[in-house]
Amino acid sequence: MESSIILHLSYLLLVAASLVRQILWLRLLAVASGITAVIYDSGIGEYSMVAWEAAFAAVNAVQVGILIYERRMARLTPEEEALRKRMFSHLSIVDFHRLIRTGTWVSTNEGEILTRQGQPVVRIVLVTDGAT
Repeated sequence: MESSIILHLSYLLLVAASLVRQILWLRLLAVASGITAVIYDSGIGEYSMVAWEAAFAAVNAVQVGILIYERRMARLTPEEEALRKRMFSHLSIVDFHRLIRTGTWVSTNEGEILTRQGQPVVRIVLVTDGAT
């Protein structure tokens, strides 16, 4: 009876992981499901399944570590944070951090021409402040 409760808990955690929208919570619930399944499988002597469930839990645990690391490394300057809130509020800080790091933050002088009609565009320009 107790072992079937552990099995049901494992599947309940897996279903819960499928229902959450935040990837970190999905991964954490998947790890918990995998660990619970390892406990169940080892209790009934299904050691080949223990290996698979342990691999499942380990892969998700590594992904949790990567997600936490990315969150800690995503630091924005006040100017970048203001831009994110003003124009990219739908992006998470991590996603905006990735986006902003692909380009170069440049200030220009008044009157500088950024592009000309009919000419090939050599770079994408996002004007964040100033007049058009």
